[in-house]
Amino acid sequence: MMFSARFRTSVPFILFFSLLFFGLTGCSNEEKEAVSACIDKELEPLKSSDTSEISAYFSEAGLLSNLPDEKLPEDVADVFLLFFQEFDYSIKKISINEENTEASALLEFQTIDAETLARDFASQTVVKELQNQAMPSRVEFSPEDYYILLRQLLQDNDYGTVQNEYTVSLKNSDGEWSLIRNDDLENELTGNFAVYGTDPDLLSSEEVIALYFDTIKSFDTEQMNRFLSLDELFSADDEYKRSIAKALAGQILQYLDYSITSSQNSGTSSQVTVDVTTCDWNSIIQNYQNEVAAYTSTSQALADGMSVRLTKANQMLLDCIDNNTSSAVSTVTLTLKNDGTNWKLETDDVFVEAILGNIKEAVAGISTSPET
Repeated sequence: MMFSARFRTSVPFILFFSLLFFGLTGCSNEEKEAVSACIDKELEPLKSSDTSEISAYFSEAGLLSNLPDEKLPEDVADVFLLFFQEFDYSIKKISINEENTEASALLEFQTIDAETLARDFASQTVVKELQNQAMPSRVEFSPEDYYILLRQLLQDNDYGTVQNEYTVSLKNSDGEWSLIRNDDLENELTGNFAVYGTDPDLLSSEEVIALYFDTIKSFDTEQMNRFLSLDELFSADDEYKRSIAKALAGQILQYLDYSITSSQNSGTSSQVTVDVTTCDWNSIIQNYQNEVAAYTSTSQALADGMSVRLTKANQMLLDCIDNNTSSAVSTVTLTLKNDGTNWKLETDDVFVEAILGNIKEAVAGISTSPET
């Protein structure tokens, strides 16, 4: 069988264009492999369990500018290792311009569920700051404290992962491809943790108020005393002040409860109305006054003298507090301001008054130093 002259003539042209096509494809593939290698070089360190590689990445990315000498402390490195322990990526598509000077790559990132983590972090920040106010000596939360808090959350919880697609840009300079880093890329690599963390509406004003009350309800008697300064409510000697403050704290912890009934949000300001249950201080003080009156009307009180009368009055107050079985409900409206990152109480005084209930009103005008 003979080929036609026309076909024989076209064979060299077919071979030429075939070789040209494969030559161009080979060149393109070579550049794509170079782009892929550049991406791997940039992102593989995030999958490492080597602290030094994590440190080198964040230092090179310029993310450690707030740390001394841009050196990653060990406890901070632990945070990043935990944060990226489930990190992964895949290259879906690479596009290169004709001049081989610019490229883009569609990537799929697997990152931690940063929104859930950010909500937990914001919530625990509120809790820790309240707990800090109940410590013997109050100190400001330091950046290291925030890292420790984040590390604890990552150690204690499994946040799972989410997948997102993102297109990165690269440039070629003198035959060397480099990944263009920017804030958007860094946000994507972290699952937009910083974006969620700075969302002023990440937690609602109602959620913040609930955190306040739930945290206070978890205090022990010493924390409650420090937070509310209970030992300053009654005039008594130091020994009884401590005992009375502890008894008051116990009563608050026994009866304290709350129910959020409504809220009004006007952008940067919010008012949350809460029904607060506390022990019935009026009942306690009334019982105390009755007992003191009954005692001081006796001849024994006169014979006891001032020192003994004072001791007995203090003990009567303690007994009335310990034996209380009555509670009371009051309605308070708490005002919060949004500072651009979270909701915060406009003043702590109203919140403290809500927890104390009507105690200041109840004790007004009474003394633990009865006269006969």
